[in-house]
Amino acid sequence: EENNEYCIRIPDDMGKGFVKGIKFSNGVGVLETVCLLKRKLKLELGKGVVNPLKIVFNRDCKFLYCNQEDGSSNEVERLECFISSGSIKDHHVFVLPADEPISIFSIEINRKQFEEKVDLLLSEMDQELEKVFRDVNGVNSFFYKSQYSLDISEKIDEFEETEMSGFLKAVHSEGKVYEILTHCLKQYLDDLNAPEKRTIFRKVTLEKIEQAVKIIKDEIDTIGNI
Repeated sequence: EENNEYCIRIPDDMGKGFVKGIKFSNGVGVLETVCLLKRKLKLELGKGVVNPLKIVFNRDCKFLYCNQEDGSSNEVERLECFISSGSIKDHHVFVLPADEPISIFSIEINRKQFEEKVDLLLSEMDQELEKVFRDVNGVNSFFYKSQYSLDISEKIDEFEETEMSGFLKAVHSEGKVYEILTHCLKQYLDDLNAPEKRTIFRKVTLEKIEQAVKIIKDEIDTIGNI
């Protein structure tokens, strides 16, 4: 524990890596899970007084996210994100695979404490999303999943790779969380448009373009050697 950061190391008999929690003001926090497990792990996050609103970004291998109340489950692929708000009876359940690199970045929001900040973000929300943020008692369920943007990927990198420490790191990190949150809300609105009308560039799209460029270069090199 140090400067509102709490870190748990994965025991050697389970694998390697860590789970880190960082607490900011107004009920906002971050959970980072970076690990390689020796066996499959079911991680059940029991609810507190109110389930937090979770905005989760998967940066590596796919995992399973489950709703314990209705038995539904969602595969979350690499470079996908989801927004989840559990009802009073829900538990957040993650099923993490063995022998695969896991990297999950999650923004956790206590909506009771965050309520005064909602008005600052209203311009980035539609009515449905505003209801989710104003559901301070966590009564209703909500789930939305999408591929996340290149901008979000870059902001998460900046959050994780800072060399600052102490007070400066805390200010920098909290600022990045709000940047990520704002980009996520913009992406949600963009996803409401038809695919051909979307304007936000996805990280996975960039990777597909890079793969296509590599294939073309390899083909050109092959032709050049004939």
